[in-house]
Amino acid sequence: MDEYLFTLGDAPTNESFSLDTLASKLEIQEIRQAFDKAGISHQLDRQHLIAQALGRNVQALTEVKSSEVKTIVYRILDSIAGEQAKSTRSAWDDRDEDTWIDKL
Repeated sequence: MDEYLFTLGDAPTNESFSLDTLASKLEIQEIRQAFDKAGISHQLDRQHLIAQALGRNVQALTEVKSSEVKTIVYRILDSIAGEQAKSTRSAWDDRDEDTWIDKL
């Protein structure tokens, strides 16, 4: 393989360099850990989030391509950040005008 590093000849093909390879067991585990961290345990919620991230439906994590793993993990982490941002403010903090209590 080293003989092909500096030549323009056809290098032997290697599936590990293809963008269409399926996610490895470690990559699938990374997705599962992100779901666990986010507290997303329901299968339909997981499928919906993956479909949003990829723009296509996936029936099982074994259908995810290696090149799509980071997109899914980032979407999961974004969902965590979004929930945390929502929970830090209350309806009281978000009110539009002063109430009678504020005027006291």
